[in-house]
Amino acid sequence: MFYPVEAPDGTLVYPIAPEGYESRWVCGKDTYQKLLSDGMIEWRQVTKSDGLRWQVYQKHYVSEAGRETSDLWAGISGNKMGTKEVSGLFDRVKVFDHPKPTEVLSRVIQLSTDPVSSEIVMDFFAGSGSTAHALMLQNAKDGGNRIFISVQLDEHLSEGAEGKKLGFSTIAEISKERIRRAGAKILEP
Repeated sequence: MFYPVEAPDGTLVYPIAPEGYESRWVCGKDTYQKLLSDGMIEWRQVTKSDGLRWQVYQKHYVSEAGRETSDLWAGISGNKMGTKEVSGLFDRVKVFDHPKPTEVLSRVIQLSTDPVSSEIVMDFFAGSGSTAHALMLQNAKDGGNRIFISVQLDEHLSEGAEGKKLGFSTIAEISKERIRRAGAKILEP
């Protein structure tokens, strides 16, 4: 299945791997020609270290797989909710620019952990503490016993940062305070 295919500009493209060795197309010439005539081939120019190159793609549609798209993420708010959640814990001060929304992370935690087995969720890039907050919310929702470990480098805030105006000097300090405040809010009757 090593043969040239013609790009939109007429150049011949061979299946050469990014590392430079000869590779193979995923289908034979006849199958490729059928896909091309059926409009199932798409060409894109991509930037590589040696300049622009043509890249060929086969189109796939969900309906062909015989299954419907999942509604797994239906009903989940967008990213703006993350900022609203965190600023709500800090008297409407925007201490982080783009915190992740807990609703998305809670769904991931719900799908990937067992609530009763004391599983540990470790976040090596804790940032604003969204994962810990989401885990506490999910535990409160389903009675789970999950545990979190949040790791954040001692990254100092810039001079004009809103968090600095509140007396914090590092992202880790804000994250710890967010986790404390979120936990207290979850425990409120």
